[in-house]
Amino acid sequence: MFFSRGKNKIQDLAKMQDLYDVYTYNHENNDLYTTSYKTYKSILVDYYKSMMNEVLNGYRYKLPSGLGYIYVTKRLVNVRNLTRHGIDWVESVKNKKVIYHLNNHSKNYIYRFKWYKENSIIPNLYYYKFVASRANKRELAKIIKNRQCDYFEK
Repeated sequence: MFFSRGKNKIQDLAKMQDLYDVYTYNHENNDLYTTSYKTYKSILVDYYKSMMNEVLNGYRYKLPSGLGYIYVTKRLVNVRNLTRHGIDWVESVKNKKVIYHLNNHSKNYIYRFKWYKENSIIPNLYYYKFVASRANKRELAKIIKNRQCDYFEK
């Protein structure tokens, strides 16, 4: 018997090909903006990489069209409610009791990507959320462990 995770709540997310289809539909009569999918994709990938480089270097990145800001924030670990944090299984097995991660490598701070959208002009924006890719999360972890950059404190 095989148990799987099941279907996601949202099945059909917008993909880069969908964005390209909308772009070509909006600019089908204008030869100045005609481009191939490969060129369009490389432009978007370069833009997203430069955006995340700014965010990871400690700057607030202002999104266009009044969508708010993306930045990295830090806050101290709440020692009164440690159950919200991950369990350090290696130490827990050694000491035969539950021990939680306190983030000693980052001076007890938790770092997160934050999308500040409270002052945006778009209605119903609270239905959306920003989730960074795994590669960007791993890059943030590497920056924190090497102490290359300091971020805003919540």
